[in-house]
Amino acid sequence: MNNGGRVIACEHCIGSFDIDNLLRGVEVDPHPYMPKIQKILSEVDVMLDY
Repeated sequence: MNNGGRVIACEHCIGSFDIDNLLRGVEVDPHPYMPKIQKILSEVDVMLDY
């Protein structure tokens, strides 16, 4: 993230694992449509996913 990367967490996954604190800068994408991820997928040629 310090070099311009983005970390986007699924709102549903955060809730499923009872995560109540995220690192500063982590974006939360609302489930089920995840518009942030959908926008990225429509614009990029390569994406890393873990």
